[in-house]
Amino acid sequence: MTAPAPIRFVSTRRKAPALTFDEALLQGLASDGGLYIPERVPQLPSTVWRAARSFPEMAAEVLARWLQGVFPEETVSRVTAEALSFPVPLVPLGDGLYVLELFHGPTLSFKDFGARTMARFAREVLRRRDERLLVLVATSGDTGSAVADASPDWSACR
Repeated sequence: MTAPAPIRFVSTRRKAPALTFDEALLQGLASDGGLYIPERVPQLPSTVWRAARSFPEMAAEVLARWLQGVFPEETVSRVTAEALSFPVPLVPLGDGLYVLELFHGPTLSFKDFGARTMARFAREVLRRRDERLLVLVATSGDTGSAVADASPDWSACR
C-alpha cells in the first residue's frame, strides 16, 4: 500500500495557489489575504483519543497523520513533546462532564498550544532549508506574549 500524498494547504479565499506545509507555514497569510487551511482532513481511528498516555502523545498521533510525508513520526513526536511540555489537566466537573484546562502554558494563554507547536515545526522546516526567520509580533493581547515565548532559539536553525 502506498502512503497518501502530503496534505496541501489552500486559502480560505480560494484565489491563491495551494502550498505544501512548509510553504504555508513560513508564508503565513495567503497571497489573496486568506488563511491557509488543509485541503483535506485525514481520518483518525477512534482509538487515538483514549489510547494516548499524555496530551503530547495524543497530539503527536493526530499530527502524524496531518504531516505524513512531511516529517517522520519520530520528529512529530519529539516536536510535540517539546512544544506541549506543560500540564494539560482534564478536570472532572461531575456527571461525566469534564473540562480541559488550556491555561497552564508558559504565558497562561490557550494560544501557547498553537504558538509553541507552530514555532517548533517552523524551526524544523528552517533547519531543513538552512534558512533563518525573523519573527515580529505586535498585539495588544495575549497573542504577542504567547508567540514571543514560543519562538525557540532561531539561531539554532543555521
